[in-house]
Amino acid sequence: MPTYNRAHLLPPVVESILSQDFRDLELVIVDDGSTDNTAEVVQEIQARDPRVRYVWLPQNRGVGFARDAGLRYAPGRYIALADSDDLWMPGRLREQVAILEKHLEIDILFGDWWDINHVKGTRRRAFEGSPGLQEVEARPLGNGLFLGERGLETGILKSNFIQLATVVLRQEMYNRVGGVKANLRMSEDLEFCWRAAVLGARFAYLDRPLIERHVYKDSITAQGDRSWLERLAAVEAMYGTCRQLGRRDLVPHVRATEVRTYCNLLRIYGEQGERGRVLRTYFWSLRRGFSLRATKWFLVALLGPGALAWAVREGKG
Repeated sequence: MPTYNRAHLLPPVVESILSQDFRDLELVIVDDGSTDNTAEVVQEIQARDPRVRYVWLPQNRGVGFARDAGLRYAPGRYIALADSDDLWMPGRLREQVAILEKHLEIDILFGDWWDINHVKGTRRRAFEGSPGLQEVEARPLGNGLFLGERGLETGILKSNFIQLATVVLRQEMYNRVGGVKANLRMSEDLEFCWRAAVLGARFAYLDRPLIERHVYKDSITAQGDRSWLERLAAVEAMYGTCRQLGRRDLVPHVRATEVRTYCNLLRIYGEQGERGRVLRTYFWSLRRGFSLRATKWFLVALLGPGALAWAVREGKG
């Protein structure tokens, strides 16, 4: 579990993990250079439960670096990934481990989640209406368990339907894929899951919520353009994987993800009335070629917040 300045949220999140009825676990909390009282909070928890290990990083390096650092301390046969603002549902770890023990063909097991946005005041099941998951051909194995057969490499790029905090995977698969990229401050989940699918990992999913994912004002995903700017770095890593593996067939799908990322940046800057950033973002998007979709968003963004509100309302672009 990587964490950064989330001391106020840690106790219930950690309790949701330590109270799982699967008891044979170690929780590695990686403090990514926090400046609040995270160390104090974790030490209090450690005093009550020796299964907690605390790893302190002196400098904030981002989620990818922190997650990679923590996984060096994870010698177990299975790895469960966690985030510091997501509550685990009771019994989920026992169920996922039992599935992996029974189905040796599954390398990575994930599931649905409750997406609770405290900024927008919304609560929804993440799998509902996911265009990426709809592209996946999956075989039912019973009791809400599905084994992915085809379409994962492209579906993940269309919309990332894998929340890392729902994932339990085999240690040997994590090592074989190469782990998360430590240089990615964000979107390490998207890049890792996509790369694992491209390299042949077998995914399965449970069609029921395994966590509650809470989004607050200070959550990374709620911080304007930051997550989209960091996603461009993940896209660059994906292009590199395509080149390395000779998978030219995947390049158009990576390009589509890149274009969607630029469109979101154009929308954000247009809503803020930052025409200079709109111009710079659009011209930077042209370095791999012209995109009609990005050009539409560019023109609307130049017109300002009113035009963007109309475009979003009418489903344009």
